[in-house]
Amino acid sequence: MSIASLASRIIKPVSSVTRAADAAMKLRELMPKRDATRLAISLGQKNPGELLIRGNLFHLRKGTTDLYTFRDVFLQDSMRFTGDGELRPSCIVDCGAHIGCASLFFALRYPGTRIVSIEPDRKNFEMLSANLQPFDNIVRVNAAVWDTQARVRIANPGTNPTGLYVKESTEIEDASLRGMTVPEIMEMAGTDHIDVLKIDIEGAELRLFSSPDCHKWLSAVSVLIVELHDRLHPGCARALYRALDRYEYQQEGRGYVVAVKLKQR
Repeated sequence: MSIASLASRIIKPVSSVTRAADAAMKLRELMPKRDATRLAISLGQKNPGELLIRGNLFHLRKGTTDLYTFRDVFLQDSMRFTGDGELRPSCIVDCGAHIGCASLFFALRYPGTRIVSIEPDRKNFEMLSANLQPFDNIVRVNAAVWDTQARVRIANPGTNPTGLYVKESTEIEDASLRGMTVPEIMEMAGTDHIDVLKIDIEGAELRLFSSPDCHKWLSAVSVLIVELHDRLHPGCARALYRALDRYEYQQEGRGYVVAVKLKQR
């Protein structure tokens, strides 16, 4: 056996152990040490179908981006922002909740906080409901976040479940999905303030932030976490920053995701 082959056999396991240890250290902020270690080992597997998290199973679909999304939220810090550890939120809204990764993260990070998880795709929503069922503080809604009250439909069925987007429909028989505005969501949640508003709605943020009505709710939000989809729907970032122009804010970002702390007047 060559020295290079022997080295690769030795280095690879050590590398895997190091990654698992680093992951466990990060996860310990959210759960007990034993649970964090077990979850870190599972996340190091190639294609796990389920993850055991504090005694509950969180299901993933093999052959999809579910595992990537979970790792992105829990290990790559896409839902974190400076000072998030000091935050004591009373209401968090997760728009485009997919199978519940971000909502689960928030539930573990801020125990007992009221969370509203909104997901338009029926299959995603069914998984989300199963994954988040143990949490009484999470309200699950099968709807799309939209700039007006409208009926919408999935515009690209059959696409990867993280890339589904909706569009408004005028055909009654084709529009079985409800489009909800942020004020409607706030009313449903019984709150006049959102501490963290996470938005990952596959390009619909262009409509959301282009509408002058966005100021009816932006003025009641402390932190925005937005995934921008300019690569698919040009103009999303421009719409966001034009809407933010009348506010004082601080921003930080990781890739396509930006976190914005708004200073309300």
